[in-house]
Amino acid sequence: MKFETMQEKVCYGLGRKLASEFASQKFQGFSEEAIIAGFSDGLEGKPLRLSPDELNSAFDEFNRFMEKQRTEDLARARKEGQEYLEANRAKPGVTVTASGLQYEVIRQGDGDVPGPKDVVRVKYRGTFVSGEEFDSNDKGIEFPVNGVIAGWTEALKLMKVGSLWRLAIPSDLAYGSKGVSGIPPESVLLFEVELLDIVMKARE
Repeated sequence: MKFETMQEKVCYGLGRKLASEFASQKFQGFSEEAIIAGFSDGLEGKPLRLSPDELNSAFDEFNRFMEKQRTEDLARARKEGQEYLEANRAKPGVTVTASGLQYEVIRQGDGDVPGPKDVVRVKYRGTFVSGEEFDSNDKGIEFPVNGVIAGWTEALKLMKVGSLWRLAIPSDLAYGSKGVSGIPPESVLLFEVELLDIVMKARE
């Protein structure tokens, strides 16, 4: 099937979005046939094939299942993150700050240290503790020191221009129990950060 009209493209996009939501929630027992049947019946105005009580009961059970799965996923992510941080902090050359941020100096620069309101330019690569990369920039990107996650802000205020550091950021210094798109809740984040320059100094 070719999607040529605006309507066809929108409908295809809606279908992909719905499927992605099911996939991201690890929904078990997904039935494409049942989805299509419910969609078709709704469009054609056909009577419900299940009673309202049956549907309400099924949705209540589904919500309980998803909440249980979310709780288990959070506990698993928290455990994996803590185990990584405990092992990492014992490695030679790793410094742990009062907040729990862990960093290792790969290369020490000799430039200035940025202030919290300065705008800096950096290169970076971010991975999960599994080693999977979730973000990177090898061309250089600019942002205010205090305009990023807490773990980054703390590290940048300690780095000299020209430095290359490896960071292990606990979830409470990153995106915490809520997470963001592409980063699950309770994720410990690992970064290699190179501080290239201070592109704008804040006025005192």
